[in-house]
Amino acid sequence: MDKTFLIDGSSVFFRAYHGIRNLRRSDGMATNAVYGYVMTLRSLLNEYKPSEMVVAFDLPDKTFRVDLYAPYKANRAALPDDLAVQIPYIKKITDCLGIPRFEMPGYEADDLLGTLAVWLAKHGKQVMIVSGDKDLMQLVDDSISVLRLAQQKNMIFSENEVKERYGVNPDQLIDVLALMGDSSDNVPGVPGIGEKNAIALIQEYGALENLYENIDAVTGKKRKENLVTYKEQAFLSRTLVTIKTDAPLEITDGFYKISKFDVNRLRQQYEELEFRSFAQELEKAPASDREKQYETIDTLDKLAKVVPAIREKSQCAFDTETTSLDSLSARLVGLSFSIDRNQGWYIPVGHHSGGNVSLEQATPLLKEILESETIGKTGHNVKYDLHVLENANIYLRGVQDDTLLASYLVQPEMESHKLDDLAWRCFAMEMTPIADLIGKGRNQKSMADVDVETVSDYACEDTDATWRLRSVLMPKIDEYDLGILYREVELPLLRVLADMERRGIKVDPAVLIEQSRELERELETLAGEIYRSVGKEFNINSPLQLAQILYDDLKLLSGRTRSTRADILEKLAADGAPIAQQILDYRHRQKIKSTYLDALQKLIRSETGRVHTTYNQAVANTGRLSSSDPNLQNIPIRTDLGRRVRRAFVAEEGSLLVSLDYSQIELRILAHISQDPGLLQAFSAGEDIHRRTAAEIFDVKPDEVNADMRRKAKEINFGLNYGMSPYGLARRLLIDDKEAASYIERYFARYPRVRTYMDETTDFAMNHLYVTTIMNRRIPTLGIRDSNRMRQENAKRAAINAPIQGSAADLLKKAMICVDELIRPLRREAAILLTVHDELVLEIKEERAEEICRQCRERMEHAMDLSVPTPVEFSLGRSWADLK
Repeated sequence: MDKTFLIDGSSVFFRAYHGIRNLRRSDGMATNAVYGYVMTLRSLLNEYKPSEMVVAFDLPDKTFRVDLYAPYKANRAALPDDLAVQIPYIKKITDCLGIPRFEMPGYEADDLLGTLAVWLAKHGKQVMIVSGDKDLMQLVDDSISVLRLAQQKNMIFSENEVKERYGVNPDQLIDVLALMGDSSDNVPGVPGIGEKNAIALIQEYGALENLYENIDAVTGKKRKENLVTYKEQAFLSRTLVTIKTDAPLEITDGFYKISKFDVNRLRQQYEELEFRSFAQELEKAPASDREKQYETIDTLDKLAKVVPAIREKSQCAFDTETTSLDSLSARLVGLSFSIDRNQGWYIPVGHHSGGNVSLEQATPLLKEILESETIGKTGHNVKYDLHVLENANIYLRGVQDDTLLASYLVQPEMESHKLDDLAWRCFAMEMTPIADLIGKGRNQKSMADVDVETVSDYACEDTDATWRLRSVLMPKIDEYDLGILYREVELPLLRVLADMERRGIKVDPAVLIEQSRELERELETLAGEIYRSVGKEFNINSPLQLAQILYDDLKLLSGRTRSTRADILEKLAADGAPIAQQILDYRHRQKIKSTYLDALQKLIRSETGRVHTTYNQAVANTGRLSSSDPNLQNIPIRTDLGRRVRRAFVAEEGSLLVSLDYSQIELRILAHISQDPGLLQAFSAGEDIHRRTAAEIFDVKPDEVNADMRRKAKEINFGLNYGMSPYGLARRLLIDDKEAASYIERYFARYPRVRTYMDETTDFAMNHLYVTTIMNRRIPTLGIRDSNRMRQENAKRAAINAPIQGSAADLLKKAMICVDELIRPLRREAAILLTVHDELVLEIKEERAEEICRQCRERMEHAMDLSVPTPVEFSLGRSWADLK
């Protein structure tokens, strides 16, 4: 029998509001709650195709429960302004979808749902209540079930599921809730009785009345005392948690029917909210109205027919199924292609169960598609596919789009750009989790062990989603004026990064072993010094034991948190406690040893003798690249310990490592963006900017600037670049706040356009909730409207620096592409190995190293047209440690 769906509208939009972060209209209005609400409704409509559905909402009015118990829900904060503004849209969209809605002064949505559910059940209906609220479980019976919305996976509760989860029948839940209370609603319950105790009592006594009739039999002195003392409160709590099933609603037959939705009004709402993909889908038949046309291509004859179909379309979405997440060792299990919505082909080539096309025989046909420059390919995380295909001697060309990168540019504030998450967010497509195919943890198997048909549906679903995503994201790329950044920087960089990962960098394991042993000896010496300072031995790595030493034994620290964080130890060391610095030194050495010297030995590939890091292109919202497995960007630069690690990174015999590093690039970008005459003149004249700033601030001639003045000016130059406050500068320079403020004022007096830039940038960020780089990369600044002053000030500082740091990242990416274009024809003589912040590290044949290095420097210095020079410094050496 078809079910009638009753939706707890308030629960749905509250969950969306707290679960979806950073979604806003271009004018800054939050749209996360309405977006999540719409997605939930679309998902229910698509999955269950109900013809009967009702939504109930809470009203802001006082309810009858407050008359019974004034503190009821009094602990809840006022409705946030950025949620309140979304509720009218939520209700309008509900109306446009033709879904009846109910709300009533004095009653909560739960009471309306309870009343409607009981009425419908009495009239022979099967009812499904949709909510994230456990209270509604009390209504479950053989006609009423609850679909509980959850973060990971929704779950349907019938009578058996309720009993399995809570240990009692649904109608006993109110007694459990009466005893345990509900802190979120300020329902008091009985103090000292939690969920476990409450369930045990109701399991034993059946109901609240029977419990109190047999109160003398209850064990546990304190528990019994509380039950007796708070008996009245327990019964009051039961009244508060009991859902009304007799609210005075005007119920007419057929009230639950979904009527025809108003397409024009719905489109207007979507467009007003800037839900453009939703609006566009209204022009087409819903995806669910069409049959999926997924086909397994398991013969060469079938594959031979796919090739011309893709060639005729001249574009396709593609994906690879493989044996491993390690792209350099992964083998192909199959490939999928799509050229339309709800359509896909899967070509199995490596399944253990058989049913494959021979990869060797299929390769020429696959190359016709994948190596063609005239067939535009769209993938999701194309860099991974580049590696996998190259492992099979297929060299991907004609990459038109990468929906991972497009999503990252269009919505950098999103925490996840995974295909599954994007498909759900953009068009309510619920994709099959990979764990459903290969399992998790110890039981996880290879995709090659899964049968062909199961993988075929999964793989085609991936390319189907990728194909649809392209039509959603590409208009946004153009709308946000991101086309040049996307097509001329991010997409070309894919190939550059893939080549760098594949090449890797040679690491000498003997150096790592030697340095690890040396650090082990230093750690033993340091540990001995720490023990002597304390007067006893203890586990230095145990925060608990260390806290006991610092807080209790030595009484160097006090406070409830008993933290031994680095910043607390640094302050303690500055105050003259030697043990604090000893512990910091110990921790630093131990981290270098475990994270690099020991871990790197395991990451050297036996077949290459090199370490192959992975570059993450779509993580940092400023556009900066990060690296992982291993993270080479966190190796300390200017410390002896960092140099020890870098000594192990060496050039091949007959080659040299080369460092090409932009000089003071963020200050130069600040000069370009702010157009401050003083900064422009200083950089154009090739002056020492820190000496120039010192002369301006301290009102002396440049040749009269001493080392201390220059040091202070350097802190000011870089500190203000990050929006540093007088307080922050004072801490860095070890001066008082007043003196720091005077330095900053003098700085702005000499460089007034810098202050103008900062003011204009924070104003723009406040109004738009993002800032932009020189290449128009959008960087979100969401905390800038936070009601917490400290968080808002932090966001302002980040907003000031973001265009500078982001522009530096864009410049480095352009430089990498320029250098790659230069050396690509010289693959046997030169290659880019690493990028770390503003630096490129190359490996070049020794006899041509200086010549090629100078050519690379020339390309880098002209990678972006700025108002000031962007000089690049270079150095050569046998190891990374030799490079300056």
